Amino acid sequence: MHPILFNIWSFEVATYGVLVASGYMAGIFYLRRWLKVLKMPEERFDQFVLGTLLSAVLGGKVLYVVLYWNQFGGWLDILRSFRFGFVFYGGFIGVVVFGLWFCRRKKMQFLALADAAAPAAALGHAIGRLGCLMAGCCYGRPTRVFFGVAFTDSKALVDYPLMGVPLHPTQLYEAFGNLAVFAVLHRLMKRKYAVPASADGGVISAYTLLYAALRFAIEFFRADDRGGFFWGLSPSQWAAAALAAGALILRAKYAFSENS
Repeated sequence: MHPILFNIWSFEVATYGVLVASGYMAGIFYLRRWLKVLKMPEERFDQFVLGTLLSAVLGGKVLYVVLYWNQFGGWLDILRSFRFGFVFYGGFIGVVVFGLWFCRRKKMQFLALADAAAPAAALGHAIGRLGCLMAGCCYGRPTRVFFGVAFTDSKALVDYPLMGVPLHPTQLYEAFGNLAVFAVLHRLMKRKYAVPASADGGVISAYTLLYAALRFAIEFFRADDRGGFFWGLSPSQWAAAALAAGALILRAKYAFSENS
């Protein structure tokens, strides 16, 4: 598509990075609207935002390195690759671990903060996937559908044999899917705070379940290297199944709390 947005002398500004950063900023602005109900001071919010950014980047990179270790020639090669190559589930795990630590340290309710952060994550992820489309990563299988996309830019991350071949726009599938998830979660957040004494955990469990289902389905249309397969399923599909199971348990606990 359009991997390089513009050049500043010899420095190339990647469209992927700009869109991922834009998605993150959109998520921050959305989360900020819930600060009053979370009773979260601005200074603490800034600390949380910085921590989630660092933990998402680190977690996404660590899992990518684990899955594709054989592609790296050493630690210097890993450091050079920091402008690309991140796994969403790694970032998700990193943010959850940081969030648990942060809430324990600041004496906050983790599920209350996670509920508010869930729609923000879906919104930011939707915009970030447009960056994947521009870069040519996370691409789909060859297709004959009329809306297939063909990558022709030499700097696109599509494998050479698939250059110029119409592919499933899996990046758009996930972007639109995440927007739909965001709409559902935003509605759940508004409903949660419209009802006094609502239980925490309903929104984050809905997000985890909905995204897991979305990602599991889209994986069948992808053609990029996603690591080894086990019983015909990719690592992301196994991760989605595991998170869906956890989300169902949390959802059941949430429903019990609402009805008790």
